[in-house]
Amino acid sequence: MSPPLEDFLPMVKIAPVKFEYDGIRGEFSNWQQYGKWVYDNLLDGRNKLPPATMSIVQELVKNIRSPEEKARRIYAYMQQRTRYISVQIGIGGFQPMNAEEVDRLSYGDCKGLVNYTMALLEAAGIPAYYTEVNAGKDKRSFLPGFASAIQGNHIILCVPFGKDTTWLECTDKDIPFGYIGEFTDDRNVLICTPRGGIFTKTPSYPDSLNSEQVHAQFAIDTAGNLSGSMETTFTGTRYEDRAAVEQLSGQDKMERLQDIYPFNSLEVAGYQLFHDKTALPVTVEKMELQSPRYGTLNDGRMYLPINMVNRMAPPPPYVRNRKNKVDIRRGSYDTDSIIYWLPKGFIIERMPEAVSLSNEFGVYSAKTREEDGRLIFTRELLLRAGEHTPESYDKLIDFLKQAGAADNDQIVLLRK
Repeated sequence: MSPPLEDFLPMVKIAPVKFEYDGIRGEFSNWQQYGKWVYDNLLDGRNKLPPATMSIVQELVKNIRSPEEKARRIYAYMQQRTRYISVQIGIGGFQPMNAEEVDRLSYGDCKGLVNYTMALLEAAGIPAYYTEVNAGKDKRSFLPGFASAIQGNHIILCVPFGKDTTWLECTDKDIPFGYIGEFTDDRNVLICTPRGGIFTKTPSYPDSLNSEQVHAQFAIDTAGNLSGSMETTFTGTRYEDRAAVEQLSGQDKMERLQDIYPFNSLEVAGYQLFHDKTALPVTVEKMELQSPRYGTLNDGRMYLPINMVNRMAPPPPYVRNRKNKVDIRRGSYDTDSIIYWLPKGFIIERMPEAVSLSNEFGVYSAKTREEDGRLIFTRELLLRAGEHTPESYDKLIDFLKQAGAADNDQIVLLRK
């Protein structure tokens, strides 16, 4: 939980003011000049499309008045007919393929696919702009006062609509329109326009919107076996939490689910994923499952873990004399509700005590109650993104440990 090295290590960055690269000359000393050089030398004239493709675009948006809906349809068309490859040969490391070439081959790298999408939108009268970004989950930003050609490693597309701006990731065939996720959110980027570079920032996803909501109902029999169903809703940047599972099948998928849900034994009888592909997208996971011997029987008692569904990960170790700041790069919000139908012939001997924690790092609460033969466990965890002093690190570890202890608590049932 330290900041990126660039935030606290001394370093020198060097960039040429005048240069020649693969026969193309340039000169810049600020972001406005650099963006102008990119547009004039790397982009201008590379947006031409075949007449047949122009006709397809016109047909796609025929009778549609909303520019946003036109852009949405064109984006879907681009996703359906192209795929991503990496091109970093010669000037290809900086210059996109011609839109006409991408159209013919149906593939391109981030530069080529953005340039192609930009050309498709232009054919429908929708302006859009090539945008350089440093992509990755660590949110590395361009430096405001230091322009250079190697701070970016990816290209996205900026599409302004009146007072709103939509950002498009053009290399992913499945990503929702207007969603950029953890890969390019909340960082300084450079928009390249005919008038020069425009230094701006991509949207961020607030902590409370990056959520995971679990609703589970489980029945426990007298042998301690568990069966039931679970529905989990992921929103914001958590939308992608099951992307890796979705790509798997058969035993590989089952093994991945067993890693995610650490039941002693997990048997998945049914598994489905549903997506609502809006600008703030939603993934819904539905599971039917069994867990033999979920409860441990011993001397007339049954011991049941209170939460095997969404436990805290083990916290980092304590650090003596910490020097670095504490950097919680991403916040999130979890709410869980688990209902246990208790076995006949048993009574509750012990329930976990309620836990309530709140400090600058976040909020955690866990409560358990009995109601009509059911035991209902509810849990809330808000982790706030932010930077804190080195001295606060031990306090954070205490918070995580107390929350983890509550997640690992048990119910004890006594046979009548």
